[in-house]
Amino acid sequence: MISLPRHLPVPRVLRQGILLSAALLLPGPLPSARAAVGDAPPPAVFRALAVERGISQLHYDLAGKPITFSARIGSLSPPCKLPETGRLVLYKRVPSAKPGEPPKKVVLAEEHVGTEGPYLILLAYAPPDPATGARRLVLRVIDDSWKAHPPESVRVLNLSARRTAIQFDTATLELASGEFRLFSPMPDTGVVDFKAAAMENGTWSLRVQLPQALYRRTRQTFLIKDTLPSEENPRPVELNITNIVDTAQPPQDTQPAPRL
Repeated sequence: MISLPRHLPVPRVLRQGILLSAALLLPGPLPSARAAVGDAPPPAVFRALAVERGISQLHYDLAGKPITFSARIGSLSPPCKLPETGRLVLYKRVPSAKPGEPPKKVVLAEEHVGTEGPYLILLAYAPPDPATGARRLVLRVIDDSWKAHPPESVRVLNLSARRTAIQFDTATLELASGEFRLFSPMPDTGVVDFKAAAMENGTWSLRVQLPQALYRRTRQTFLIKDTLPSEENPRPVELNITNIVDTAQPPQDTQPAPRL
């Protein structure tokens, strides 16, 4: 059981609108385009991150043309331009039952992402529809700007359905399901002690204790997730940590000052 020292204040947790069911919900950095005076603003972009397996290749339309990208669990997708309206319609292609006909579009999610960006989009499947068995994607959109997630910082996001208490280096705090906390700057140690406990039946139970590697000149995201059921473990209580490392470099004027 993790102990939260009383003399350490619990920092105010920043809140994001939770767009995903059961606490999902997905940041890393995006290169920041800078428009010259008189130019139109650069197009809004997003990067995607899957928080469960089985999502992989997705499609959307941009200016009437299909765009394909991959959403993976352990790494961010390349930057993708958003439609000018800011509305993103994700779909998959299903082969037609009739020979010679083009594949059918099956819409998985529709979301107004925004028109500014950059954004991080976390993707997970909602529970299957009881009547049809169809599964829709649920999206969570997060500000992925350099201001929201500065260079050499770590964002810890609780995607567990349970409230968690974490220890990051010497700091301790609680995160409700779907909440995150930014640690900036990251410790200059190359590794950080990380623990996470889950609130279960009114008691904190330590569910993961695993040092996490830290990398200079990056932004990192720690995702706290519930372990998925399996045949060997149908009712898991453990937590998993996914450490996402973003190596994209910010504009020169936002580079962190050298550490002495």
